[in-house]
Amino acid sequence: LYRNVEQAEIQEHGAYDPHTWVSPYEARLQAEAIYDALMRHDPANADGYSERWNTLNEELMTLDLSYSAQLSTRTKTSIFVTHDAFGYIARRYGFEQKSIVGISAAAQPGTETLTQIIQQIQQTDTYTIYIEPGYSDAYVQTVKVELQAQTGKHVEVLNLYHMNGDQDGLDYLAQMGNNLENLRMGLES
Repeated sequence: LYRNVEQAEIQEHGAYDPHTWVSPYEARLQAEAIYDALMRHDPANADGYSERWNTLNEELMTLDLSYSAQLSTRTKTSIFVTHDAFGYIARRYGFEQKSIVGISAAAQPGTETLTQIIQQIQQTDTYTIYIEPGYSDAYVQTVKVELQAQTGKHVEVLNLYHMNGDQDGLDYLAQMGNNLENLRMGLES
């Protein structure tokens, strides 16, 4: 499942980034491995598995192509996220993620970290910050207020779903679609 992990990522996190399911490309590879295993171990239900796999495969391939096409015209090269959950998407579609708290969403950033993020945002002229619904946005709001005070620029806070179940009335694939729209907006701003 983790065959596409790069050595730089292992060095950065000390372990594999587990967030493969947020990438349509990686999710399709995982779904295909599951489909293949089900077909080998339960051939009696092959028709049902094949029907569901064909639908999911098409949806994920379409999303992957949409991500590639829509993010290829970006004007920015970095996104700022609450935590490192979007590395597979960033690498696949050609941009960099910079996080406030690292790989653990439960971590809380210190003043020095927030100061560094504010400086990086200014250096990249990227005034969009992504937050995952369901997590506290207190430190993101602190960064937003400070950036706006320092620069006079509007700072946009957009959702990037982590896809841990239905949220905001959106299922897994709808969350992927929403993520694409918000990434496109932030990377073109």
